[in-house]
Amino acid sequence: MDRPIIITTLADQKYLPRAQWCVNYLNANADPGSAWLGAVGCDPCDSLELGHVGCYLVPAGMLDRSLGNPGNGCIQHGNWLPYLPVSEDAVIVCIDGDAKMQRSFNSLERRWLETFPDGQVGIGPNEPKIGGDSMINELCRIKPLHSDEEIAKMFHVKQDDPIGNAGCVVATRRTWIDLWLAYLRTWIETAPHFGHIAVQQWTLNLCINRHFERIVLPQSFHTHGHWGNPGEPYAGWGENEVATVDGEVILFAHKTW
Repeated sequence: MDRPIIITTLADQKYLPRAQWCVNYLNANADPGSAWLGAVGCDPCDSLELGHVGCYLVPAGMLDRSLGNPGNGCIQHGNWLPYLPVSEDAVIVCIDGDAKMQRSFNSLERRWLETFPDGQVGIGPNEPKIGGDSMINELCRIKPLHSDEEIAKMFHVKQDDPIGNAGCVVATRRTWIDLWLAYLRTWIETAPHFGHIAVQQWTLNLCINRHFERIVLPQSFHTHGHWGNPGEPYAGWGENEVATVDGEVILFAHKTW
């Protein structure tokens, strides 16, 4: 099956220097024509060496808080979709600009992505804790303006509802559009009740739990180091090192400086 597998990352003007680092890894390991940088409210062509990584421009207006942007220039929820020039049948992997693609897709990953169904969203765990992280556990990080019990009741969240790290999200283009629209509707509900920009990730996960089938990405596909270096079975965290899990090179290693 010759189905497009697309990787995209995003950057606004202030993030362009960091984006060069991410683009370098995409150039080294992504297939030509498969990787794209979404430049939000800026034109990076004079300041970045893009190589074979494509560039598409996202209007600065898409950073407006009314469109779901939390104010830090991160629009990973999907309002870049109208500007990414890909076919209707594409599978899209959206990564943060602080994730490095350390290797190419292996044959199993390619076959899995080429057959990725509509209605599923791939996202990895957030906090690497026994039993997994949860929507309730995340509340301590995003400054809710009400008690945990009130938030749980308000948004029908259960103690064991999972939360994933949005540094890498996989879905078909059709599902991405559905997720984006669901997010915008839900953001209107959630945003007034939290004081931290990470409510964006919480809201995205709330939408996944409500409307889609969650697929947990394996740690060999995407692993992040936001909770420090957990030691074995992880190894090699560091910008000039290779991050691995159980001896396998991680495809998208996130926060590796």
